[in-house]
Amino acid sequence: LLADALRVNTALKKLNLNYNKITEEGAGLLADALRVNTALKKLNLNYNKITEEGAGLLADALRGNTVLKWLQLGANNISKARLQEIQDLLQPKAREQRAAAAAAAEERRRKAEAAPPPTTSATASASSAAPAATASERTHSLVGLVSTALSEAVRVREGGAAAAR
Repeated sequence: LLADALRVNTALKKLNLNYNKITEEGAGLLADALRVNTALKKLNLNYNKITEEGAGLLADALRGNTVLKWLQLGANNISKARLQEIQDLLQPKAREQRAAAAAAAEERRRKAEAAPPPTTSATASASSAAPAATASERTHSLVGLVSTALSEAVRVREGGAAAAR
């Protein structure tokens, strides 16, 4: 019943199903739903009875799912190799998301720099007192963006490593 609802779900973004005694059969039904689900971003399946085979079904579903970014599978009967496979399937999605966010931030920055200055007299006097950002200041700003993106990458990787434990 839940898997059927997930197939047509367009609103639910997070689902916590830990401690539900989900087996290989349940993992297979969830995998079928994940193949067509277009909304779910986080799924917690910790402390269930998912086997190596069930995790394989979930991994197969992740190959075609472009939405799910976070999947917890701790305390199941799944090998570290299978957990790493699943983590690897999720990582490119996280990288793509971070790259898109960085590109959007850079585009906003470029648009802000290219925008003509306001023509009011108050702005004119303020702009003469404060010179435009130098190339060094823009580079410093870009370094800050990259640093933030790298910090986020480490956080996501550490979260994925926690999922693999």
